[in-house]
Amino acid sequence: MKSWKKRLNKEFDAMAPEMSDEVRAAPILAERKEYKPEEKSAYSGRKAGFWGLAGVAAVLVVVFVSLAVAGVFGGAENDETYVFALEINPAVSFVTDTDGTVLSVNSLNADADVVLSDESTLNAIKGKSLDEAVVAYTDTAARLGYIDLNTAAGAVRLSGSEGKGQKLLSGAAENLRGYFKDKGAYVAVAEDVVGVSEMGEILGVEGAKQTSDLVGAMQNAAVAYGERIAAGVNADGLISLHESYIVDSQLYDYISTALLAGTDDFVSNARALAEIGILNLKITFSRDNPSAVLTDYWSVTERFDEAYFSDKLMAMTDEMEALLTDYAENFGVDITSKDEFYDELYDFAVLAGKEFEDLVFSLASSAIESITDPQAIFEAFEEFAAIDFGKILENLTPQTILSSLSEYRGILARSGIDPNLTETLSHVPTTVAEYISEMRSVVTAIYETRTEIFRERYDRVRDALTDEEYSAFVDGIAREYGSTENFWENCVGVQ
Repeated sequence: MKSWKKRLNKEFDAMAPEMSDEVRAAPILAERKEYKPEEKSAYSGRKAGFWGLAGVAAVLVVVFVSLAVAGVFGGAENDETYVFALEINPAVSFVTDTDGTVLSVNSLNADADVVLSDESTLNAIKGKSLDEAVVAYTDTAARLGYIDLNTAAGAVRLSGSEGKGQKLLSGAAENLRGYFKDKGAYVAVAEDVVGVSEMGEILGVEGAKQTSDLVGAMQNAAVAYGERIAAGVNADGLISLHESYIVDSQLYDYISTALLAGTDDFVSNARALAEIGILNLKITFSRDNPSAVLTDYWSVTERFDEAYFSDKLMAMTDEMEALLTDYAENFGVDITSKDEFYDELYDFAVLAGKEFEDLVFSLASSAIESITDPQAIFEAFEEFAAIDFGKILENLTPQTILSSLSEYRGILARSGIDPNLTETLSHVPTTVAEYISEMRSVVTAIYETRTEIFRERYDRVRDALTDEEYSAFVDGIAREYGSTENFWENCVGVQ
């Protein structure tokens, strides 16, 4: 954990910054667009973020199907294969045989890489029916917070080409309806038809003339979108991938969401530390303090027997003991010395701003006798307790985190983020293999953290919808928007 002592060591030893000049100078993309040197996905730019949509469009699911020509896999002449794409925002494609058994699955954007990083989800998709696959994928996306099953109204569109594939399409659509009804989720399902050209745009496959082109492209491609976009890139391309995919598409949203999810804890933690800090100052400057020099609470209670304490000082030390006990119970840290207190406080001081950070650094590293204006310090701690940490966390940018990563490590660790993962922010891979390894570790960590962050929302008890309730919901959409598909298009427009 980052502490004021590390800053002191840096100033004494003139340590070099942890990030290279190359990383510091590297540009950070202002827009969140995934790097696509060879592939173009229609969904790559539709980044809803970790929280999803706040209004009626909290859930978007699109499934497309196109019928392949006979004999794509070298089987019997009457063998047929189909390619599907499911978008929630995490977009994914499925290739199935004529019976609807899933032969391969590919993620189509960065969020889908997180969903498919889970081995159990992959096992629930590969070799299973399309009906099962779309539900398995959708359920994992919901667990990870990409779908809010508590939304007031959401939309799903299930589309496919004319022909035999429509039977699979209808079955998958009905299964999704059943899933949402069982979950008590108000999510409508619209069905439509899409051609090969549009499917190619969805999958990021250029020049497709027939469905066999799409099937071949997806079956021969890596499962992860993040791996496919790295094929054949040079050193400059790896730098761009690191910035756009690793940092912007994955880590930044991940870190921002983890921080925002813990805003209430941050505020409570900061206020608790402010209370401890103010009471410690009262004890330090109290006329009843038995020390001949200004001495903090921890030093006073260690050096002097309670027999030397006045009733007033005893009341303050008892109050401090209660505050420290509560802090240990609520935040899992026993503060047993002044140094440990400032270790805790320094992480929050970094977020509070340079002025308060400098004050904390001064209090931690300098003799307390040098304080000439105790009242100003009391006021600084009171202002610290009133800081809107939610706004500060919401406004954090990739540039801010990257430029001061060493300062933010402690606060990131408090959010449950693996400290080793933050090292990825400052490390630019030099080979494709190194990039892929980095990418896999990042999406796995994001999967684990998102599961915890959104567990309560996913597990929230909801009564299953009856057929009548679900039909009334769909009928209401049709009356207001003209059709379920129009409602879906409206949701896409909001997104």
